[in-house]
Amino acid sequence: MAPPVPPFFVDIDDDGVPVFKGTRVPLDVVAASLAAGISFERVRASYPFLTAELAMAAVVYMHENPESPRRPGIAETHPDWTISRKYDLRGGLK
Repeated sequence: MAPPVPPFFVDIDDDGVPVFKGTRVPLDVVAASLAAGISFERVRASYPFLTAELAMAAVVYMHENPESPRRPGIAETHPDWTISRKYDLRGGLK
């Protein structure tokens, strides 16, 4: 059975990860950020192209396609890395 055709706002990158068409931004990053309680305004500050409609469409797409591949997080790709210094957004490196 062929995979479903993605909607108009989705491209599938070379790794099979669904991204917003014309970008390299994975849908799961936006959907997971919103699910974690990060405000839409804060997410949009990182991705200026993002509209409320696209954000909600990403949430729905990822809900309807839970098996979609995702990029591994940095903790998964580099489990031996540790944080040596913390960065405070208000005051720089500590």
